[in-house]
Amino acid sequence: MATNFLTTLEIQKDPDGGHVFHKQDGQRFSNTVTIKMNISQTYKFTVTFRPAMRLESWMVRGEKMDFSRVKPKKEEDDVSIYEAQWTSIGIEINKRNTRKEMPIVLEFDNGVTMKTNIQVKFYPAEETEHSKWGQEMHALELSCAIPDGHIYVDIKKEKIY
Repeated sequence: MATNFLTTLEIQKDPDGGHVFHKQDGQRFSNTVTIKMNISQTYKFTVTFRPAMRLESWMVRGEKMDFSRVKPKKEEDDVSIYEAQWTSIGIEINKRNTRKEMPIVLEFDNGVTMKTNIQVKFYPAEETEHSKWGQEMHALELSCAIPDGHIYVDIKKEKIY
């Protein structure tokens, strides 16, 4: 029987905790949703697993992340939360009608690997008008399964809210 779990990814501007925004793009690009970010900005990534999973390695855009395990705010039996900071220094601004894929790779202690791509449009560091068009992104929620005998995660459903 496959192992099922829920993964929630939150992205916030750091240090102020400001939200990033997302918008529906229809079928124009490889993903129907675009997350809007600014270059030369630090972001806090928080990933939560229900039930708890032990994270061994975390990569964003090919960069190995330094991360830490966070104690849940309330006593929950079977949850694990990890945080990391990522900066968009050195990322090029997207030209009109273009998007970038941001691969996120998570490796667990049991040798299982999870990979997902989020679609991002990067705006200039000081740009605050277009980068806020759309809706506040609270989290990306992924319903996941590890098929019996496999070392990869199968993402069954994805939702941004």
